[in-house]
Amino acid sequence: MINLLLAILANVAIFSVFRILPRMRAVTLHAIVINYWVCVATGALYSRNSTAWSALSFSAPWAPWTGVLSVIFIGTFLLMALTTQRVSMTVATIANKMSLAIPVLFSLLFLGLQSKGYDGWNYLGIALAFPAIALSSLPKRRDPGAEVRTLKKLWMPFAVFMLGGIIDSLINYVNLTYISEALSPVFTVVLFACTGTLGIIILLIRREFPSWRSWLGGIVLGVPNYFSIYFVLRSLTDFNNDGALLYPLLNLGVIMGSAILAAVAFRERLTRINLIGLLLAILAIVLLGYQELF
Repeated sequence: MINLLLAILANVAIFSVFRILPRMRAVTLHAIVINYWVCVATGALYSRNSTAWSALSFSAPWAPWTGVLSVIFIGTFLLMALTTQRVSMTVATIANKMSLAIPVLFSLLFLGLQSKGYDGWNYLGIALAFPAIALSSLPKRRDPGAEVRTLKKLWMPFAVFMLGGIIDSLINYVNLTYISEALSPVFTVVLFACTGTLGIIILLIRREFPSWRSWLGGIVLGVPNYFSIYFVLRSLTDFNNDGALLYPLLNLGVIMGSAILAAVAFRERLTRINLIGLLLAILAIVLLGYQELF
């Protein structure tokens, strides 16, 4: 349970940093690229005494998956940041964490991992993910141009939803199939190194170099980002790789924590429709995991 709580705190911290990057005048893409190398340094330092480093091999069965995940990682992270900055922190969190519907179905239909028999209430919870994202994204009525602008941006939270679900499903599969508990920190470091390398290639193609503000933003973002993945992997091991059980608990905590922090620290105000979307997201997660929660 400690690993689960730490994973929740790390995820809330990520969305908070996304929110303050514009205030720091940091370029979001630059900070994201730097953040991955901070993750590499943090992970290497944190796991320097792990015996799994001696068994590191890029011909290992899990190695190709780091390349696949790195491409999805950097795209999803950039979309999460843009959604946080251009829509709201609450919407970005809901979109990202409601993506649990995808790994839940993946665990049930493809991995055959479940700790319970799923019923109609559970599947209703999955279905509520879509209206929860849509309603939480609607603008205030007094802004006449907001509806048009929001419709143009609505693809962003739904893209975050889909890509976040794909990432969680692939991590669940790789963790179950190839990764032992001892290998988790090594796998995480290699994954971040691949993503950071991809980011450097993008910056070189664009002929851009990060400012000191972007370096600072990347450092602040990198530490919680590393531990968000690390503690999810540890939590999966604690829960016997049952993503259908873990992800509802994890994402419920992240959505509630981020919504409270957004209201208190960043003065984000939700309309009644937005609040209904938030409550639908919470209800969806409760329905998904009500057998365990109650």
